[in-house]
Amino acid sequence: MLKIAICDDEEVFGQHLKQIVSQFFDERNVEHEVRLFCSGEEFVKLNMDMAKYQIVFLDINMEELDGISTAKRLRELCKDAFVVFVTAFIDYALDGYGVDAIRYILKNSSNFNKSVNECIEAILEKMHYAVKIHRFPFKEGTKDINEDNIVYIESNLHQLCFYIMKHELEVYRLDGTLNNIENSLDNTKFVRIHQSYLVNMKYVKNMKLQKAMLIDGRELPIAKPRYKKVRKIFANYKGAM
Repeated sequence: MLKIAICDDEEVFGQHLKQIVSQFFDERNVEHEVRLFCSGEEFVKLNMDMAKYQIVFLDINMEELDGISTAKRLRELCKDAFVVFVTAFIDYALDGYGVDAIRYILKNSSNFNKSVNECIEAILEKMHYAVKIHRFPFKEGTKDINEDNIVYIESNLHQLCFYIMKHELEVYRLDGTLNNIENSLDNTKFVRIHQSYLVNMKYVKNMKLQKAMLIDGRELPIAKPRYKKVRKIFANYKGAM
C-alpha cells in the first residue's frame, strides 16, 4: 500500500488536495492511504513513523514549523521519501534543493489539479512502483507482508523473528533459516550484515563502529568481515535514491 502524507495548516485546502490525490489512485485501482496533518509539528511528532510515507506534500508557509523545516526533520529519518512543496509563492524554490524536493506546485495555479496528477505520475515512474507481497506461515498465523515493510529479520536457534513496520513495530515468528529468506527478498534492499541479521537498507540511518543504526534508534551488529562490504552497499543504496 502506498502511504501519502499531506501537511497543510489550511484545512480546507488540505482536504481539497487529499481529494485530488485519492481520486488519482482510485481511478487507477492502486491501494493507498492518504493522511492529512494540520501542522508541521503534528507530522514530526510521528518520529520514526514519518518514514512510512513514500510521498509527502508539504505547505511551505505554515506557522511555527514551516515546510522547509519539516522536510529537514523528515530527511533526518528518511532519505527516500518524495517531497513535494505546495505553496502560494515560488520564491522558496532554491531552499528545496537542500531537502531534495522533487517538485513545487503553486496553490493558485489554474492548472492545480493537472499539476498534482502529473507530479504523482512522475513520482511513480521514478519509484518503478510495484508492490512485492510475500505470504509467510508465521506462528501467529499466515500473513501477507509487503516487502518494503520488513525492517529486519533476526535468526535465533533456527527461529526467525520478522520486525514489521505497521502502525508500530510488530514482531512475527517462524521456523527457518536466513539463507532461504534472503534468496526470496530484493537483494538491492536487503543486506546480510551478520550471520543473524538481514536488514532493509530503507530503515538504516547510519553505520559506524561496526553497527547499523536504524531510524528508531536500534543498533544491530555488523560482523567485522562484512563491515567494509556492507558500508559500500549502504552508500550505494543511499546514493541511488
